[in-house]
Amino acid sequence: MKEEYRFFIHDFANLKLPTEVRSRMFQYSTDIYMEESQKRVLNCRKLKISHLGKVEGKHRFQIITLDIDIRNTEKRNIRLLKKLSYLFDDVLVEVDEILRITKVINQPQLINRWKNLKLGLLSAYKGESVEHYFKTIDDVVENEKMLIEFLHEHKMFGLFFNGYVQNFPIDKKIYYEETGFFLWAGFKNKDKSYVQIQVHGFQGEKKITEEYYFEESNLLDATSTISEIGKLSKYKLTQLGLRKNLQETLKKHYNG
Repeated sequence: MKEEYRFFIHDFANLKLPTEVRSRMFQYSTDIYMEESQKRVLNCRKLKISHLGKVEGKHRFQIITLDIDIRNTEKRNIRLLKKLSYLFDDVLVEVDEILRITKVINQPQLINRWKNLKLGLLSAYKGESVEHYFKTIDDVVENEKMLIEFLHEHKMFGLFFNGYVQNFPIDKKIYYEETGFFLWAGFKNKDKSYVQIQVHGFQGEKKITEEYYFEESNLLDATSTISEIGKLSKYKLTQLGLRKNLQETLKKHYNG
């Protein structure tokens, strides 16, 4: 029984960062609904994420935003939000072995890009709320720790750089006492090429449920739902061009 357990650990340990240069296309969507105001914000981006291999012993990824579609029920400031979103349309990062960002390589370029963009925006947008918003962006862009935390948020690239690429026991629920979250990982088909990871728990009054699917270390699909009083947030990341219906593919493999 012990050897069997080690065998599963070894299999899941193969879920590592790719060793060759790979570029993949993703659709990344955000859907936030505020119950009291009935306000809804929709954001859909098309991303190209490339693993550029190891540079000086560190894994390097580039995230390029190809297209952005922003909508909200109030239909206000959409043009401004879209311009601000393109501030991060080309991000170069270093990550560790569990796919967490450790350094934003092109931070100096992002700072310069923001300075130039802000100059143009300040001539078109006025008011205390705008200035406060821009000051927040100043703080984030100029402080690498804050910038990394921002890029890890679900509204940015958090579903991809999630830190779940590591050695978890298969088919055994794990409870992380320091975070209060449960995590479960399991194979979803007979040849063990698909791995499913489920995460759920609470942060204060927030109920968080996440699900990830990998095929041979490549993320195919990720979803996160965050429920709290008066607010529901849904995030989804789907790799394009591989599977039209992931669930049907898994069902076919699993039952076949």
